[in-house]
Amino acid sequence: MFDSFKKMLAMLTPKERRRFILLSIAIVVMALTEVAGIGSISPFLAVATDPEVVTRQPYLRFLYQRLGFDSPERFIAFLGLVVIAFVILRNVVAALVKYMEIRFGQMRNHSLAMRLLAKYLAHPYVFFLDRNSSQLSQHVLAEVGQVVSGYLIPAVEFMAKLVVAVAIIIFLVVMNPLVAFLAAAVIGGLYALIFVA
Repeated sequence: MFDSFKKMLAMLTPKERRRFILLSIAIVVMALTEVAGIGSISPFLAVATDPEVVTRQPYLRFLYQRLGFDSPERFIAFLGLVVIAFVILRNVVAALVKYMEIRFGQMRNHSLAMRLLAKYLAHPYVFFLDRNSSQLSQHVLAEVGQVVSGYLIPAVEFMAKLVVAVAIIIFLVVMNPLVAFLAAAVIGGLYALIFVA
């Protein structure tokens, strides 16, 4: 897998590699917003189910006092708005990253096709005498598109989903390792049963 990834990076020009790095940074930001969105739900649910938790939890008490709330109901409403804001932010960031992924893939389709066409056009006239022009145009138009849509775009999408999944798993393990491992064991066991059966 890493060899294929190296080959993919070798196909890119230095400018395209910089764009890939920017896309990778955007993917990490998306993962962080996913984790922040998930993390914002827990305090809201804790306060909504038991308003007295504000006095017991030091972080919630600090936030409650620092922002000057005078009733738990207003604090619950504030936390609800924070959760909604994180959900909106998460969706906006996810949409922007998806747009960047699609644009990156389509622009690589264009640039690879143009570079391959330039290579063909740099050959002498004798090169074209024993070759079918429709086959050459198929290389430029169809096969480059297959490489991009069949490998490059799925590789970028896989990377994005992997980064988000790892960030969420780390967050869950940090928050409550026992529950995270039990959930992983149950879900893993169910998947194992599906594949064995």
